[in-house]
Amino acid sequence: MISMERFGSTWWGRLWTRALEELSDDFENRLPRGKKYAEEGAVSHFQVRPGQIEARVHGRKTYTVTLALPALSEQQWQRALELLAKESRFVASLLAGEMPEGLDETFREAGASLYPRVPKELQTHCDCPDLANPCKHVAAVCYVMAEALDRDPWLLFDLRGKTKNEVHLALQAAVDSAAIEPSKRRGRPKKNDLPLEEKLAKAEQRLKDTQKYANEQRRKTLEAQKKLQELG
Repeated sequence: MISMERFGSTWWGRLWTRALEELSDDFENRLPRGKKYAEEGAVSHFQVRPGQIEARVHGRKTYTVTLALPALSEQQWQRALELLAKESRFVASLLAGEMPEGLDETFREAGASLYPRVPKELQTHCDCPDLANPCKHVAAVCYVMAEALDRDPWLLFDLRGKTKNEVHLALQAAVDSAAIEPSKRRGRPKKNDLPLEEKLAKAEQRLKDTQKYANEQRRKTLEAQKKLQELG
């Protein structure tokens, strides 16, 4: 098993390493080969983007490593976010920038996961001559990803196709939608339920309006300070 002292010190980082180990015996047995590279800082140019992790690993030579994990479909994201929005503890934690335990179980209920679940889902590539999968360079990048997730769990969302801001907007839209439910129960005229895409657009516009107002107030404050300096 992978040591949790540095790589996977959080529950979400541990789930990453555990998911990799459970992909196959090869992964569980070969991952430790890359630990030394990761500990010695041999991994550079580490980058996470939707569906892909890229990095370079430096040894006797420098090798380019790619881990491909497909982004979730819009349907999977929509279903997962709808389920998350029904749990107030998930909404509160995620809007606060925290990662609540039990999160991936909800994704699994939606027929998805933030983590790789089957070997064919995670495609690895390294331009070294070692044909083993994972080679020690791929393994090193796996360790570095665990360490990166410990610092920033939102990288997992980036990898699966949604940014932190997009998730926040979706959840905020769900909260806004739920806020009109009491008025419905009191017999007020019902409003048509909007598709998730329209809710997201409205939430994003409110966020932009708030930012615009804040920028305008900041500009006025700076102008006032400048005039006071001139008068002084």
